[in-house]
Amino acid sequence: MTNRIHPSPVLAFVLAATLASPVPTLAQQGDYSTQDVIRFFERGAADAAPSAPPTSICLGTAEECDDPAPAGGTARRAPTVLPEIEAQRERLLDRAPTFDLLVTFELNSARLTPGARERLARFAEAVNSPGLARLRFRIEGHTDALGEDAANLDLSERRAASVVAFLSQNGVDRSRLSAIGFGETRPRESDPYDPRNRRVEGRLLTGSENGDAAARDAG
Repeated sequence: MTNRIHPSPVLAFVLAATLASPVPTLAQQGDYSTQDVIRFFERGAADAAPSAPPTSICLGTAEECDDPAPAGGTARRAPTVLPEIEAQRERLLDRAPTFDLLVTFELNSARLTPGARERLARFAEAVNSPGLARLRFRIEGHTDALGEDAANLDLSERRAASVVAFLSQNGVDRSRLSAIGFGETRPRESDPYDPRNRRVEGRLLTGSENGDAAARDAG
């Protein structure tokens, strides 16, 4: 019997919304206040659509892909996440609002400078405010192209983890945060050696992808 693919009901809507969504705006260069963060992410949460990215599709016959059978019934085929669905989830996540935390570190280390701690304290206060307290965020580390690729990736991961640790120590529930490092692979400027490519950003997570990403990165 020929297998059929039964997409998630929201898949077509998700793909259309992903392609239509504008590229998120980074925080302006310079210092920021607690209210700046609140306004940025409240607007981002309101504009984010759709809230439920595709999570799986079922591969099998129509009977195999029906709703789960009642107790004592015949077991159904488990949903499968196909590579193209996973890729769409990642593209959708990449378009979520990001805020440049404007943090700095001691030379070639993941130790936060005093100025970075002051900014992150304001960021922690903002994400714990009533309007943002139920949202989750992914902290993303980036470097420029100076140095070895592997060393840059490790440094970006350690810096993202350092920011998450500081936010957690300042009252942000750890389950609301995840950390990831991209090394030099996602430069902001066309010149890969531009120091402005060295940054840490906070990305708003929405819908089911929110919880999935936090669990995946924390694990």
